[in-house]
Amino acid sequence: MTTNDWTQERVRDLVAHARQEQPRWSWKLSVRPETLAMLDPKPGALTHPDPGFAPLDILTFDGCELAALDLLWDIVLASAVDAHGFTPNQVVPSYWLDLSTGVVEEWTEEAHTRLTRGT
Repeated sequence: MTTNDWTQERVRDLVAHARQEQPRWSWKLSVRPETLAMLDPKPGALTHPDPGFAPLDILTFDGCELAALDLLWDIVLASAVDAHGFTPNQVVPSYWLDLSTGVVEEWTEEAHTRLTRGT
């Protein structure tokens, strides 16, 4: 199995976990640019509820919008969005994938602290 295949499978695991835990929402994945390249992204579009706005071209993976960010760690963060790509107006847990271990868990203060300390 190639590194790209392993990464794609782990990211699919993250998406499946998020969808199982919070089936009401769509998901946006925040990844490092080098991770984005491994995912073989597909073109997609977001539509605005106001027909006066043109669709926004985006990249997707496994039906999720992708955002390439300068993340400090080798992780993928899954954040809930509505059908139009907007952040929900209520608290919805986010989930993350540690690409060094393949572990998926809820993004919490404790998880962030562990990540920043390298434990």
